[in-house]
Amino acid sequence: MTLSRVSADAGVSISYLSRAENGQVQPSADWVRVITATIGANLVAARETEPAA
Repeated sequence: MTLSRVSADAGVSISYLSRAENGQVQPSADWVRVITATIGANLVAARETEPAA
């Protein structure tokens, strides 16, 4: 899925999506839920597979 497709489907700008992807902004929890739903990701499963800090 491209940034432009996610952007259009989620209703956020490509610029903001790109900055979030590169760690330049911290999106709100609501925004993260919208994006994960848009791309069909499971936020809980993704969190469980992250390496411990």
